[in-house]
Amino acid sequence: MASPLVLIVDDEPSFLEVASLMLSKAGYAVAPASNAQEALEIVRNTEIDMIISDVVMPGIQGPELLEIVEQAAPETALMLMSAAPMAPATKFAFLRKPFHSSELTLAVERTLGATKRLGKNLARAVTRGTQRQTESQRVIRETKEAEAAGAGEMIESLRKKADG
Repeated sequence: MASPLVLIVDDEPSFLEVASLMLSKAGYAVAPASNAQEALEIVRNTEIDMIISDVVMPGIQGPELLEIVEQAAPETALMLMSAAPMAPATKFAFLRKPFHSSELTLAVERTLGATKRLGKNLARAVTRGTQRQTESQRVIRETKEAEAAGAGEMIESLRKKADG
């Protein structure tokens, strides 16, 4: 199985290089991007397992980038990171900068795991829904067939009464 591909987006070149190296050493495939536009281009052309984006960047901000990716590729694990003293109010996983390699690796593992579990649960729900729909369609078909057979019997009975 191939290593998960993690896209890291940060406008600070030295931080981007260090975070990329941390994840590479942990066994992840890494794609670095220095801004949201570059990240979106990578997402368009590559199947990404996870995106970790800085919150504050020139142009498109991290939360907006992750919203765009979430709409286009909902199976992608998403995380924000920031050195700001207060964590932003967000639905995405969050990691405070600076962090140790072990903190980054653990956050990536947890976020990827949660996203995979969500995907599996969604797939099971879709399968169950499809099975229920198929069963409902079978019951409707059999009901219509029974009604048609009953109507046929009723018509035959009326003909016999009319003839008799």
